[in-house]
Amino acid sequence: MLRNWWELSGSQRNKDVSELEALWARRHRLGRTPLPPRRVAVESESTQVAQQVTGGVMSYEERRDAAIERVKAKHGFRTHVVVYLAVNALLVLIWALSDAGYFWPIWPILGWGIGLALNAWKVHSKPISEEEIRGEMQRSGPPGTDN
Repeated sequence: MLRNWWELSGSQRNKDVSELEALWARRHRLGRTPLPPRRVAVESESTQVAQQVTGGVMSYEERRDAAIERVKAKHGFRTHVVVYLAVNALLVLIWALSDAGYFWPIWPILGWGIGLALNAWKVHSKPISEEEIRGEMQRSGPPGTDN
């Protein structure tokens, strides 16, 4: 199939690459091979990246994989919240059982809280939609003009 690949026309090369990617994806679903690097990057990122790479058209399997990633991220966030609360409660308890002077636990609470807030924003923000992209393109004016 790819013996003289460099001699093929561009459209034939694209067809061969598509066939190869489809074969690789089939083998991956059967557990016989890891995903190719390009596909790994798409599946390991959010739905936003997958939609940008595929032009906004995702197959059922790609949408399902993206949904699984979002669910995993939400579960990970919940775990993060529980650990944050438990550790910071322990720090406040240590503070209370010691001399209860200067409230030093505020610093890890605030520092870790910033990280937790950023994690929440990443997990719960909605992906970029095609409508938003089109709307932004229309607001920026026709191509070739500097606004």
